[in-house]
Amino acid sequence: MVEQYPSLLVTKLYIPRLRPSNISRGHLLALLDAGLERKLTLIAAAAGFGKTTLVAQWCSKIQDDVCWLSLDSDDNDPTRFLSYLIAALQTRRPHIAEALLAALQSPQPPPLDHALPVLLNQIAPSQAALVLVLDDYHVIENRVIHTALTFLLDHLPPQVHILLLTRTDPPLQLAGLRAKHDLLELRAAELRFSAEETEHFLNQSMKLALSIESIRALETRTEGWIAGLQLAALALESLGDNTDSFVENFTGSHRFVLDYLMEEVLSHQDEPTRRFLLQTAILRRLNGDLCGAVIGIADGQAMLENLERHNLFLIPLDQSRGWYRYHHLFADLLAARLQAEYSIEIPDLRRRAAHWHDQHGFPEEAVSYALAAGDFDYAASLICGTASGVSRRGEVGTLLDWYRQFPADFVANQPRLCLYFGLAFALNGRWEEAETLLRYVESHETHPDEALMLAYLVASYRQDVAQIEHIAQTAAANPHPAALTKMVLGLAVSLRGDWRAASALMAEAQQMAERDGDAALALTTRFHRCRFLVFAGDLHSAHDVSLNALKFIHEMGGAALPMATFAHVSLGRIFIEWNDLEQAAMHLEQAIQLGKTSGFMTGMISSATMMLAEVKQARGDGESAIQIAREAITYAVHYDPPSEVTALRTYQARIWLAAGNISDAVNWLHILPESTPPVSLFYPPRIHVVTQARALLAMHKTREAIPLLMHLMAEPRDLLTVEAIATLALARTAGGDSVSALSSLERALTLGYEEHRIRAFLDLGQPMAKLLTRFCAAHPEHEFGRSLLALFPAESNDSASMEFLSDREMEVLRLIAAGHSNDEIAAVLTLAVSTVKWYINALYSKLNVKTRTQAIARAHELKLLVD
Repeated sequence: MVEQYPSLLVTKLYIPRLRPSNISRGHLLALLDAGLERKLTLIAAAAGFGKTTLVAQWCSKIQDDVCWLSLDSDDNDPTRFLSYLIAALQTRRPHIAEALLAALQSPQPPPLDHALPVLLNQIAPSQAALVLVLDDYHVIENRVIHTALTFLLDHLPPQVHILLLTRTDPPLQLAGLRAKHDLLELRAAELRFSAEETEHFLNQSMKLALSIESIRALETRTEGWIAGLQLAALALESLGDNTDSFVENFTGSHRFVLDYLMEEVLSHQDEPTRRFLLQTAILRRLNGDLCGAVIGIADGQAMLENLERHNLFLIPLDQSRGWYRYHHLFADLLAARLQAEYSIEIPDLRRRAAHWHDQHGFPEEAVSYALAAGDFDYAASLICGTASGVSRRGEVGTLLDWYRQFPADFVANQPRLCLYFGLAFALNGRWEEAETLLRYVESHETHPDEALMLAYLVASYRQDVAQIEHIAQTAAANPHPAALTKMVLGLAVSLRGDWRAASALMAEAQQMAERDGDAALALTTRFHRCRFLVFAGDLHSAHDVSLNALKFIHEMGGAALPMATFAHVSLGRIFIEWNDLEQAAMHLEQAIQLGKTSGFMTGMISSATMMLAEVKQARGDGESAIQIAREAITYAVHYDPPSEVTALRTYQARIWLAAGNISDAVNWLHILPESTPPVSLFYPPRIHVVTQARALLAMHKTREAIPLLMHLMAEPRDLLTVEAIATLALARTAGGDSVSALSSLERALTLGYEEHRIRAFLDLGQPMAKLLTRFCAAHPEHEFGRSLLALFPAESNDSASMEFLSDREMEVLRLIAAGHSNDEIAAVLTLAVSTVKWYINALYSKLNVKTRTQAIARAHELKLLVD
């Protein structure tokens, strides 16, 4: 609900109030009714043609179905635009897209192309009619938003109608909508007052008692332009019997009309009213206290009520008449006259407006007034202080707009401001700006906690491991680190593969953040701690921390709900390792649902989907597993950074290996980057190495696989250690070293028992089942080994259960493929011909073939003969 987010101004969501004297325009209201059968109604005309009044009048008949959003220039930030759009929808559908709105208010909000399908899926189920009015759409200049609105229109559910009020045609696909009869257009020609409406307005609404000739003259000279008629009526009110001469002299273009009528209207106001009108023209919204503070009067509210009574273009913004705005055309005229008469005072007026907004809980509006006043020091203090919510919500468009309004040399000499902007840009992928700002910070030789965080983010983006190590050393040398510094140190240490040390540092950072009352940082540290403990293989601890994180997230309320996705993904991995496939699937499906509902997609949807593929494979549905793995890669390519895509393709290769699709796994192995795999936020970095070893073993390249596995064992224990040792046991079996194989298996079983690691063994298939059978025969008392053996399916003849070939068997296979006879093979290998025949029979059995030709074909299919 919008009430959870004080940064969203509810006054932008009210349908404007109607005056009792408004003229009912029945023929236009009927057109709007008919337009509901189409996707879009476009009302496009210059200021002063009564667009807002007409639609407000129409909405009063169907109020329960109308969501209203009054736009202003600040809404060019895509995140802010979509946040307000959802807030408007929630005025009629109170709980729609709650998780998505929460994600949009987070430091890394989802981009619009991620979030819009989520929003549409939330809207679609309800069959109730819904009208979304976007007023003043001409202020939107961001093409991202235009593209988003086009997407909405293309996929709009039939019960939803969008109505745009604008001064200019928006860059939407209007021609296509016209061709499909999905567009109703009302323009100036339709909106102009007719002669009858002009007479009703002037004589009945404004009570002027003009002659028919004067009315027709005014209607002709204003061409039914409503604002011109209203200005003329205001000018006429004070003329008494001189109305005819006024009408006779009143002629000219719209621009002349404006200048002439504005002068007439202002000249008949007393000086306090005239001064009030001009000096409050700098304000987007007005209330009595604000107006009083800006121009230095005590009775601002009384003045506003007086203006409303006299029809001076003042529009109430709420039901209690606490907030108002000037009609946009009138405001523009006042601002032009203000510039002409009070130009020297304008900066001070804006500065006072900035202070009032800051003191009354509107710091972001205060920034706009301070920047307009040219008070850059005050604007900077606001941005780094009370207006920092813009950064926490990831409104990059707003931040960029503010950033560009500062002189470049001013920002370069403000390290705190550089850090504020730099962190926000880095967290949202604006790397060019982030790196520029980091250079500014470093030039001042000041390294507060935020500077280390910014440096870490940039180094991670650049995959600069040496710089990350330098950052870790700098953080570790700080004798009095803040929570953020401790978190940076934990992140840097994690890249060394020391997950336990990283987890301990993150636990300290969490405690410090909680002590400091920084709930957002405390939540971030919990997420990282869940991740580190899983990667460390401390699954029981990770399980407890993940459950506590979920509890903490739900206690924080809807604004934090998207972060629950991280905890569900961690729990999905834990339950896969424990072979609790039902629990794993439940958490992974919750993660995907939350990610899609909130639009919080990066890393989450792809990793959770790939783990669901693992669950399918574990349940014996290899075909579905491969399909779901492809879906995961599609998500990753669309939503994730390249480093995450690279890591996820490794998991796809593991699915192929488990399914017996050796050919595709070998293809992956051949395109595996020779350099160090990229730093990944969501996947353990050594996953590439252990998967490479398994692929080599599947190709019967035992001698190449064993050194990789031995290297993994030399590293600190982690999630992959049990799998690496178990795979090493199979490699030694294939190499003919049964004693070492059983010793390795015993070690893997000992470590696996500690954290209830089951899938690490089951995923190695029938070769592991055979080795376990031998082990349990020698160790019948080993309960964990026997319990694992009982979980293996019965042996089958498919490729997934094919035994590894020994090194000698591979030598025989290569010689067969080269066309050598049994006698020639015996000579080359210095073996008896009978021994060669024994090896050939073993090959036929393992390859599930009966002839040399079949053996060679099967070997090529499995890419066993690839160099």
